[in-house]
Amino acid sequence: SRLVSATGEKIPVEGLFLLESNGFRDLACPIFIGLDRTEETRLRRTTEIYSKRLERITGKNRQLKTLIRQREQEHQGAVEQLNIGRYEARRVSEMSERDLKEKELLIQEIHHRVKNNMQMVISLVNMMKYHRDISPGAAEKLGGIAEKIRNISAIHEDFYATRFLS
Repeated sequence: SRLVSATGEKIPVEGLFLLESNGFRDLACPIFIGLDRTEETRLRRTTEIYSKRLERITGKNRQLKTLIRQREQEHQGAVEQLNIGRYEARRVSEMSERDLKEKELLIQEIHHRVKNNMQMVISLVNMMKYHRDISPGAAEKLGGIAEKIRNISAIHEDFYATRFLS
């Protein structure tokens, strides 16, 4: 029930009407006992407002927890990709080192073979120079050729002796 105050404001009340006899001539007097529910109504409304706010906050909290789980999964995936990248980089580096060593060995072998081949050509030229059917002019020219090949061989040795083969 609601009562109306002198200002016209409705007041929520809970009450009880009684008919009380006063003991004279059986006259009954109505009595109203009422309890003002204004504060209870205000508290109920405030509770509803806070409950709605709590529901919104709880919803936001669930959304944030979902985002955190997603970010954690993304982070874990990024860490795994980083580890894979590190592994790949290490593997490529090891392959590069192995290839470099292999190339160095091949270059050494090529140098050795070039050196041997030049020595072989010098020996052949010298053998031809002292052959009995070679004229003195041809022998002199063959000696010049042998000297030129020795110079080329010395230049080759100097190139190979440098620190950086490139």
